[in-house]
Amino acid sequence: MTQDALAARKHVYIEKPMTHRWEEGEAFIAAAEKSGKVVQVGSQYTSMGCAQKSTPLIKSGQLGQITLVEGRFHRNTATGAWYYPIPPDASPATVDFKSFLGSALTKEFGLRRFFQWRLFWDYSGGLPMDLSCAWHP
Repeated sequence: MTQDALAARKHVYIEKPMTHRWEEGEAFIAAAEKSGKVVQVGSQYTSMGCAQKSTPLIKSGQLGQITLVEGRFHRNTATGAWYYPIPPDASPATVDFKSFLGSALTKEFGLRRFFQWRLFWDYSGGLPMDLSCAWHP
């Protein structure tokens, strides 16, 4: 979808992960550079208002000299990360599985694959791909 939007001369904001697999990154970067459009890969936590307010606060000097910044994301749940519940009304009639697959290999319909996609290498590059976005042209 990002490459289609860039080809249509649109600026793009997408939520991470930028790609399903790291190997897809080169085509993504080439499309962005060719288009000349702005592409931003976001992470909902770092796009929240409290994160946006931190830069002016730090620059104002109100906090004094900053000597250490430490940040963490925690995924401490009883079921483990990425085991999202499957809605009871989910079915082939309510899930567009073909569109979900995108460029991934064709697989038989599966609710776990759709709702818990991060558990499958076909759609996820693991923690680095899912929680990180660091592309600087």
